[in-house]
Amino acid sequence: MKIILQDKDGKVIWECTAVADKSILDTLSDNDIQIPYSCKMWVCGVCLCNIVAWWEYIIKKDVMPTEDNMCLACTAFVNDVNAEWEIILQLI
Repeated sequence: MKIILQDKDGKVIWECTAVADKSILDTLSDNDIQIPYSCKMWVCGVCLCNIVAWWEYIIKKDVMPTEDNMCLACTAFVNDVNAEWEIILQLI
């Protein structure tokens, strides 16, 4: 499964392959894709992303409450990395 990252205007800026048991933030970082974050401990909310497509493939382990179509990249994991879909996230 691919993770596609869009900027605030909806333009695709990066994409990478999801990794099992790794947060979306760590997966992006491992692929040299830098998004804003601060604590990596689920409290600051800096890495908040809008889930544009395929939210049902995201497992959110958010301590900080988020809306259904939002996730903290540091606490979001892909639940089926072998699926053929693309998860689309948009920076806030």
